[in-house]
Amino acid sequence: MSIRNYIKKNRRQSSIAYSTICSGATSLNTPQLAAGSFILEILFTRESWNGRMKACRGIGASLTEKEVSMWEQEHMTLLEQIAPNEFDILHYIAIAELKKH
Repeated sequence: MSIRNYIKKNRRQSSIAYSTICSGATSLNTPQLAAGSFILEILFTRESWNGRMKACRGIGASLTEKEVSMWEQEHMTLLEQIAPNEFDILHYIAIAELKKH
């Protein structure tokens, strides 16, 4: 699936500002067909957000198994207090479509 189709399929109502740049070039001297950036709402559950934070923040890689378990328990308790079961998180997305020589 192309990035454009993925975005069309998965974006929710959000403020999308996609700009296309034709005939640009990257610093690697590769022809750039299009580039853009936009804000995308991505749906998470408490469990999926917990997993995302565990992976993205290095929790699983830097703590012992016991510490990870304690962190997960504390984080899930916090999420139960402050977040609905499903929620959107805004993400800044930047893409560039390049042409292979």
